[in-house]
Amino acid sequence: MKITAEQKDTTLTIKLEGKLNSLTEHEFRKEIDTIPSDVVSVILDFAKLTYMSSIGLVQIYNLRKKLGKEGTLKIINAQGIVKSVLEISGTDILLFNQK
Repeated sequence: MKITAEQKDTTLTIKLEGKLNSLTEHEFRKEIDTIPSDVVSVILDFAKLTYMSSIGLVQIYNLRKKLGKEGTLKIINAQGIVKSVLEISGTDILLFNQK
């Protein structure tokens, strides 16, 4: 899996490419752990994410928790199986019904 991150002001955009599963989740977790403290908004761009297992959902929830009540998390460009996993799990509702 390839991960790129770009920060603009207090917003961090993280782009994931490839598969997010038990073999690659440690890379995503490492990215989450190193998010600067001044970041209050994270955008996950899943345009090139081709697969995500339930372990990916765990890391998304961990990221949401790390951002706290004042932070925001948005997922964009999810498609195919990745979008289905988000919808079936209800994660899409949790993320898109934020303040």
